Amino acid sequence: MKTSQSFSALSLLSSSSVFFLIQIKACLIADIVQHFVDAKLEFDARYVYQDVNRAIQYVHNSGLVHRGILAGSPRYLVKNDQLFRFLKMLKDKGKKLFLLTNSPFYFVDGEMRFMLQRKREEGDELSLCEIVKKELCGENLTEND
Repeated sequence: MKTSQSFSALSLLSSSSVFFLIQIKACLIADIVQHFVDAKLEFDARYVYQDVNRAIQYVHNSGLVHRGILAGSPRYLVKNDQLFRFLKMLKDKGKKLFLLTNSPFYFVDGEMRFMLQRKREEGDELSLCEIVKKELCGENLTEND
């Protein structure tokens, strides 16, 4: 079975994203533990781990992390000058693209506007997936939450 180059790149991106999140959590736990050690405070490592997990879930699920990233896009997102050219080349060659994500539409839309330096224009295509999601979930994908 031959693996396509784009699938390999996607797998690499996904695995590097997961590794990055694990690094963030590990660094946060290490900083908190170091604080307790330096202050000579007693602590239970299980509770530190649980509290860090709960905090990360809260800022993600509440939308705080999404809004924070969008508000400080240049600080948190790294532009790739070749991204627009790459996506345009795929479109020009008749390729159909879709983005599978569990992030809200307003967040992905804001990221892409920043990355591609363009505003969504009238006539830009919304994918069938977005329309289906609206019908199934009752979520208006073009509104900011």
